[in-house]
Amino acid sequence: MSEVVAVVSMMDAYRTAADVLYPVHPVDKDVTPLFIAVHKLGGGALDKAHAGTWIVEVVYGGELLWSSGEIDSGTPHTHYQVAMMVADSLAAEVESGESMFWRDHQNRFENFCEYLDV
Repeated sequence: MSEVVAVVSMMDAYRTAADVLYPVHPVDKDVTPLFIAVHKLGGGALDKAHAGTWIVEVVYGGELLWSSGEIDSGTPHTHYQVAMMVADSLAAEVESGESMFWRDHQNRFENFCEYLDV
């Protein structure tokens, strides 16, 4: 029997909320809403690139599936670029065999840029 592990929201831990939610549109029969939520610690305009620390979360059907912890971008990135990096990374985990957790969402993450609705 597998153990259910609760995902801890780093946004909750920092008592903050997402600056923006990017919908990851369905590319197959699964139409359950999937979002990538992005927050720049210390603030930052959505249309400007910022260096620093980010928190990113994946929400599926209203349930938190994944929370990044702190991501240090090093070089400046926009909110969208950070969301794209995370989507690419999660899709790559499936392709490499590193994680099957995201298998059901791999096509959605891989097509994130193409289906972005902003």
